Amino acid sequence: MSAIHKRTVTVKGKRIFFQTLGKGPALALFHASPFSSDMLLPFAQQLSGYFTVFCIDTPGYGRSEGFDAPPKDLSAYSELLPEFFDHLGIEKLSIYGSATGAQLAVRFALDHPERVNHVYLDNAAHFNSELRAQILEHYFPDLTPRLDGSHLDTVWDIASNLFLYFPWCFKTEEFALNRPQLPPVVLHGIALTYLDAGEKYHYAYRVAFIHEKGEHVQALTVPTTIFRWDESIILPYIDALLDHDLPEHVKAKRLAGPPEERFQGMVAHMQQQHAQDKPFIFDTGLGQAYVTPSKTALDFMLPEAVESGQHLHNAWALLKEHSPEASAEEIQQLLLLGYQKQTT
Repeated sequence: MSAIHKRTVTVKGKRIFFQTLGKGPALALFHASPFSSDMLLPFAQQLSGYFTVFCIDTPGYGRSEGFDAPPKDLSAYSELLPEFFDHLGIEKLSIYGSATGAQLAVRFALDHPERVNHVYLDNAAHFNSELRAQILEHYFPDLTPRLDGSHLDTVWDIASNLFLYFPWCFKTEEFALNRPQLPPVVLHGIALTYLDAGEKYHYAYRVAFIHEKGEHVQALTVPTTIFRWDESIILPYIDALLDHDLPEHVKAKRLAGPPEERFQGMVAHMQQQHAQDKPFIFDTGLGQAYVTPSKTALDFMLPEAVESGQHLHNAWALLKEHSPEASAEEIQQLLLLGYQKQTT
C-alpha cells in the first residue's frame, strides 16, 4: 500500500484538502457528491503504482471549506483549480471524475484545456431537459438539522432508495433498478455522508446536474475517455451521452463484470494511455499538513444500524439527553463524531 499524505492549501481564501499517494505522471481524482476524497482512496491505491495521484475534496465536502451561498454554476469550483495546481507545482495533468466529479472534470477541461493531458469520465451522463427539471425539483430535499431529529427520516429515505431507484426520488417501476437492498451498515454510512455534508450538501450536486449535458462533452478539445460500465445505475443516461455525435478524440471504453473487474479495467486503460508520460514528483513539504481534529469523547455507545433507520433517532435522543442545551447542529456533530469514533 502506498503511503498517503494528507495536506491542505488555501486558494482564494478557501482551505482545500487533498490526499496524495503513488509515483508517476500527475493524476487528479474528483469524487461524487455528497461524498469526499475518501471514497476514491481504494481506487487511488490501485493507480498509485503508475501515477502520482491527488484525491481532492471538492469545496464544501469532506475537509474542504465551502461556499457561503449556492454557486451559480460549476465554474465557481473550476476557477479554484488552476491556482490549486499551481501551489503543487503541476503545470499539466490528467483528470478522472465520477458523477459530480466527472462534470467538474469536463468543466475544468473546457475552461483550461492547456492544463489537461486526458480526461476520464466515470458515471457521466446526459439528461433531457424535462427529466433534469424534475430532478432539480425533487432530488434535493431540505436537510437542515432540526432539534426534533425529523430531518433524519429524509436522510434515511435518500440512503435507502439511492440504489433502488434512479433518480432515487422517483419511486415508480419506470425508475426502479430492481436490485437488492444494501445492508443496514452500508445505508448507515451513506446517511452519515449526507449528514456530514450538512444542509449545503446540494451545492455542487445541483450545479453538476444542471451541467450534465452532451453538448459540454461535444465541446471538449482534449483526449477524453468515457467509461461505460454495464452495471452502472445510470447506464441508460450514459448511453444517451454516447448517442451524441462526439468528436474523434472522445472515445468510449466499455467495462463489464463486478466492481473489482471494473476498477481493474479502468486502471489498465489509464496506465496504457500514460505509459510514456513524464513522472511528476510531489514535494511533500508543499501546503500544510492536515491534522485530524480532536474528537469529542462520549461515555456511551451509539446504537448499531438497523434497516428501518430508527437507530439514528435513538442516537439523536441519547445525545439530546446527554447535551440538553445543545443546538440541532451541535447534536448532529456529536452524532457524526460518535459514529466516526465507533468505526475507527
